[in-house]
Amino acid sequence: MNSKVGAVVSANVQGWTTGALDEADWPNMAELGEQAYAEVHPYAVRDLLEGHAEMGPGSVSLGGFGPDGELGGFVSACPRPLNGDDPADVWQIWYLAVAPHLRGQGLGNHLLNSLLVRLDGEASALWVWTWPHARAATATYRRAGMEILYPPGAYIYFEPTTLVLRREL
Repeated sequence: MNSKVGAVVSANVQGWTTGALDEADWPNMAELGEQAYAEVHPYAVRDLLEGHAEMGPGSVSLGGFGPDGELGGFVSACPRPLNGDDPADVWQIWYLAVAPHLRGQGLGNHLLNSLLVRLDGEASALWVWTWPHARAATATYRRAGMEILYPPGAYIYFEPTTLVLRREL
């Protein structure tokens, strides 16, 4: 592992591999996203994923595939500075989703670690917003070295119930 990224997270994900996703994978990502986010927030994940191209050029989507080829989770990110002071090489995590029946097995950690390795040398920082009640997601981001940058209500751009985390790379 690259020393710049360091030992970020560990995962015991037997038989799972990480691979790049593209437009052909969006329907599967949308279905998995609906399952993964249903308990956390009832917004239309399928609509967001069908508009996945909005992430823009240079975006990255990685999937976790089981031994049978099942897409068990994915992470997507794109270059998107958080504010006007950020350089252009600051990235945002757009999605991190793991199928409900696979949670607690390290797949989310594995995907996030794979993203950090992929962005090494390309991004100076990585940020994400989430909901405070999404405790498992917040814990995954914290294990990856992300720190709370703005607690709920502190960053006016987002709805008042969001939490913003960031990690310098």
